[in-house]
Amino acid sequence: MEHQKGQKTITIKINGEDRPFQVKKTDHPEEKLQEKKEPMETFASFQTAAAQEADSDDKFDWILPEEGPENEVKEFNIASAPEKKKNLKGFSVFNAGLKKKGTKSYVPTVFFAVFFAVLLGTSFGFILLKLVIAEPDATASPAAGTPSEETGEQPGAPAGTIQFEAGAINTFIVQGGVFTTEEGVKQEQQKSIDKGVPASYIQGEGNYPLLLAVSADLTKAKDAGTKLKEQGFQVFAKELTFGGATIEGLTEDEKALLEHIPALFKSLTASASAVFTGVEIPADTAENTAAAGEVLMAISDDQIKQEKLILLKQELSSALTQFEAYVSKPDASSSDKLQAHLLAFLAAYDAL
Repeated sequence: MEHQKGQKTITIKINGEDRPFQVKKTDHPEEKLQEKKEPMETFASFQTAAAQEADSDDKFDWILPEEGPENEVKEFNIASAPEKKKNLKGFSVFNAGLKKKGTKSYVPTVFFAVFFAVLLGTSFGFILLKLVIAEPDATASPAAGTPSEETGEQPGAPAGTIQFEAGAINTFIVQGGVFTTEEGVKQEQQKSIDKGVPASYIQGEGNYPLLLAVSADLTKAKDAGTKLKEQGFQVFAKELTFGGATIEGLTEDEKALLEHIPALFKSLTASASAVFTGVEIPADTAENTAAAGEVLMAISDDQIKQEKLILLKQELSSALTQFEAYVSKPDASSSDKLQAHLLAFLAAYDAL
């Protein structure tokens, strides 16, 4: 394309077609300003026309630069600072080996808690077992084969676990006086025994009554009192209550003994009061006494461990023997001995 003097040619390519236009030079400023405005207006009109042509076409290809591998944004992993190694000692090494990343180590904690609990429990168990099976001190415990002073139990014998309330026994007695001291009543007891009259005593409320005879009812008690007055005793008949205590640590045989004592004592007392006043023992009374005696003898002496209960059984067994002796051969000696064992039984029963 040729250039003319004073003119400039500008070529604009729109949609692949060249569209030239010329700009004239002028020496006048106004003309130059006009000349500058004309190309701008022409250029604007060309832009508008190009836009209209672009709208009229169905397709318009945009040519964009292709992205190459060098344009891709590279990803970088930010490395974390290396962890400082902890000095693990003892069980911490084992715990760290079991602990996984991102998880809490609960299993080792529970394991060691259970482990130490079992270990401590086993240790205490062995210690207690050793204390239990340890041999008793010879100076602190009773000798082998002898009953305990407090419980009457043989060493090594299983302690009883039964609790039983021994029923109170109501009976009529011939009383030979009341003394304020135990020494005074013992002296009077010995005087009575020296005269051939059985005697015993119990501890009352601040006093010590002297017992000279036992009877099944008040009438027989008065009859016995009359006989004793003839021998120079100052007496009177009255009803008394004995026992009624709760006893713990009993075996089955000891409980059975306490259960049968009231019935056996009642029948023995009826027989004793009859023979003491010289009256023949009624047949039914004799039968009841014999039946109660069989129950008593069925209880083995070896099964009675408590000392107080051993004494009760001994006194009742001796009274039963004197009753059988009197039935087979009535005499005053058997009658007195029967009364003596029954009085001794009452004193022991009241001391439970």
